Amino acid sequence: MTELKTINKIIGATTIGLNIFIYIPWTWEIIMTGGGNEGWGLIFLPTTFAFHLFIITGMFSFLDNERLDKKIFKTTLLSIWFLLSLITLINFGWIATLVMAIVIIIFFSLIGLTVHRKLNIEKSILITNSVGSLGMLATQLLLNL
Repeated sequence: MTELKTINKIIGATTIGLNIFIYIPWTWEIIMTGGGNEGWGLIFLPTTFAFHLFIITGMFSFLDNERLDKKIFKTTLLSIWFLLSLITLINFGWIATLVMAIVIIIFFSLIGLTVHRKLNIEKSILITNSVGSLGMLATQLLLNL
């Protein structure tokens, strides 16, 4: 197994783990309580839904390159990046941070570079899972401050 594939699996597993143990329970709690006492938790729902999309890209990191090169996986991955870009644009309208703008640019760049075969699918998934994991960890750290 190549070194890139090993790193991809580690970051993919981290992304899936963060979702399972932190963000899925948090989303469930927000929905069940109607956003908390004053409904402020509803503001974070687009963010948590965006983080749930990283479960799929995390699972993709465990697939072989030959399998990932099939049209169905590429189409699914491009759709996920497009949805992540749109959700991040919505969040950018609410939060308006430079980090959100950079994430939007990254996802749209990944779409373009992968479509034009400037970036192979394994590296694209690694970048996606890295951005997702870092985003989830940063959000969790900011909320704990």
